[in-house]
Amino acid sequence: MTKQTTKWLLIASLALVGSFQARANLVSNGDFEVPSLANPAYDYLNGTQLTDWTIFSPHNGIVHFGSAYRPVGGGLYSVQIEYPGDSISQSLATLVGATYRFSIDLSTYDTSAGKLGVSLTGAAFQSFDGTPSYVNHSFDFVATSTTTVLTLSSLNFYPHIDNVSVEALSSVPDMGSTMLLLTSSCMGLAFIRRRMR
Repeated sequence: MTKQTTKWLLIASLALVGSFQARANLVSNGDFEVPSLANPAYDYLNGTQLTDWTIFSPHNGIVHFGSAYRPVGGGLYSVQIEYPGDSISQSLATLVGATYRFSIDLSTYDTSAGKLGVSLTGAAFQSFDGTPSYVNHSFDFVATSTTTVLTLSSLNFYPHIDNVSVEALSSVPDMGSTMLLLTSSCMGLAFIRRRMR
């Protein structure tokens, strides 16, 4: 193998590595840091008042709170989903067949039951019991659609949530980088072939 061939193989390998895009958290505002509180301890929010989330509540809404109200899971703010049937949701861009990991920090208001339901399009429904201190809960799922709807709902009173994330477990090639890789590889092979003549 010549030095030139080795060079092109190295370039092709680097392009291949670059074609795999590491996925960050797909959930926007999963730490609930936006918006800032209007009141010193907590605000009731409904509709689209919690940035990047849609709130459904036939009651007062969800409670967006800081540490002056109850302990938070991280940062400045957390969310309390009030009554059974209340929920927050967000649509996530996913790749069909890719495996993702859902993760959340969960606690509950004092000694209330604080049970949380987690629904993701195409995945089995999950539920978790809150405790007075925040505990991380996670599970893996395979996306069945290009849009996965994440819904977090109260199954009992007052689950507290923070640090919500959905991340790809393995790198997934994106189309633009894959095309760049194929083009570079073809050009490299054509160059090597020409040099061998």
